[in-house]
Amino acid sequence: MPTLADRPLAANPFVTVSPGLVCVMTLDAARRITHANADMRRALGFGAKACADRPLRSCCHPDMPPQVLRDVWVMLDDGLVWSAPLKWLRADGAGLWMRTVFAPMQRGASDGCSMVVGLAVSVSQVQAAERVYGAMRRHRAERESAFAGGER
Repeated sequence: MPTLADRPLAANPFVTVSPGLVCVMTLDAARRITHANADMRRALGFGAKACADRPLRSCCHPDMPPQVLRDVWVMLDDGLVWSAPLKWLRADGAGLWMRTVFAPMQRGASDGCSMVVGLAVSVSQVQAAERVYGAMRRHRAERESAFAGGER
């Protein structure tokens, strides 16, 4: 299974899925992909077998601050829905923006499974998300720099 290190990142302008497409995947409690519909597989450039059992994190673009997925998992664990533009990593290394909705799926008792839905996103929504994610990356870099310098 290819990892982030195996895929060169492609520089590309804003790219999203076509309006009207509904990209869907399901995740198990370990946050691994259990199913991806044809629209999601096409959007990410993976075949059905390449998607199955892949950690979701491997499909997120490295530009995404790690805190974003941590926040998603906290919301899901609390039984809440999370939604925002998310930059995905295609199999060819290109970035793909989708308005992404994560929702817990509960079959009787909470089992930790979740559903992910990706939809087209506007340029203005991506620009707003980039400002927030950029601030998160800068804040993290400042914290790491301060820690490396011995400050606490």
